[in-house]
Amino acid sequence: MERNAFLAGTPLFSGVASQEVGAMLDCLDARRRRYAQGERIHHMGDSVSTAGIVLTGRVRIEHVDPWGNVSVVGMRGPGAMFGEAYAAAGEPLLVDVVADQDCTVLFLNLAKVVGPCSCRCDHHALVARNMIAAIARQSLALSRRIFHVAPKSIRGKGARLPLQ
Repeated sequence: MERNAFLAGTPLFSGVASQEVGAMLDCLDARRRRYAQGERIHHMGDSVSTAGIVLTGRVRIEHVDPWGNVSVVGMRGPGAMFGEAYAAAGEPLLVDVVADQDCTVLFLNLAKVVGPCSCRCDHHALVARNMIAAIARQSLALSRRIFHVAPKSIRGKGARLPLQ
């Protein structure tokens, strides 16, 4: 029950009562997995069909270039999601996802999140809309980054700062 209350407070399950979350997890083909610090959750080049929600700990999203240089792209803590855009697009990962700390991740089958519900969950459509909104927010955040680094001059980059 504690896990359901936690999940009800996440953006994906926003608007869903904690009692309903538990019933929906079976419908969404949810599976929970623990990872030790430093363990790879996903490898660059993998294709994924699930979105992960960090239940405990923290995961690091990183890109390793051909020369072995590692760039940390993002960190996700409890309640945050990762992998949803890749799962939705059906594209191979351009990043690695690594357990930055010992962590527990809940994986949800994205096709079951956004597809029709065979269990007739009352809040399934709401969760699907929340997933689409999460992917849209991620896309907008990346667009903002691009707008910030796109100007060719320092003056142009500085002029964009007040718009942030």
